[in-house]
This record gives sequence, structure tokens and C-alpha cells, in this order.
Amino acid sequence: MRRVIGRRAMFFWVSALVCVVMFPVMPPEFRWVAWVTAGIGFFWAILLTIEDLFGPGAQAGPWKHDPGRSPS
Repeated sequence: MRRVIGRRAMFFWVSALVCVVMFPVMPPEFRWVAWVTAGIGFFWAILLTIEDLFGPGAQAGPWKHDPGRSPS
């Protein structure tokens, strides 16, 4: 089964990269904000990517209908 990275993880990857790219153009007294937000973004991006790649597949969970299973 093919694993893909979800939209949540991609959002955090892109937002963290935007924070890193904005670092050089920020005033020196606010550069810590770029690093903190980039760090938080990378933290969540890594965790969500790990969840998407190694978690249960898209068919797992009680909310999905399994045609071979009778309703309980």
C-alpha cells in the first residue's frame, strides 16, 4: 500500500520553511520569533509525517465501513 504525507503535515512543513526564509529580512529584535515558530512548525511536521508514514492505513478505524463485516 502506498503511503502519502497528509495535508496537515505538508502545511507545517511549508509554514516552517516560510519562517526560515523570512529570517534574514526580519528586524534583529524579532528574529527569535522566526526561529521559535520554525521550530514549532518543524516539530509538528516531523510528528505528523511519522504518523502518516508509519500509522495505520486509510482503511483503519471504526468510522470506515467494511463490507465484509456485519454491523454490531
